[in-house]
Amino acid sequence: NQGLKINNMLLIKSEDPHQQLVQVLKSLEDDSIPGFLTRCLECNTPLVEIAKEKVLDQLPPKVKEENEEFLHCCTCWQVYWEGTHVEKMKNFLREITKK
Repeated sequence: NQGLKINNMLLIKSEDPHQQLVQVLKSLEDDSIPGFLTRCLECNTPLVEIAKEKVLDQLPPKVKEENEEFLHCCTCWQVYWEGTHVEKMKNFLREITKK
């Protein structure tokens, strides 16, 4: 294996999950998290865009009124939209990586 070059590797120094997350987030070159909220929380399948009309029967009334863009899982048919929880998660990640 001589001459084998390994890129994009990070040695995790802590055994504490919170500190591990902080280290990973701080190692990113920009503020984005690759693939942030692009996989199903139930089965980990990549999410795909779906027309609102196709998922209307699965949406709470308030979500129908306030959202136009939706993602869904082709495996378990879970539907996702960008609600207030997304901004809360982003704020949480920003907060824990502050120096």
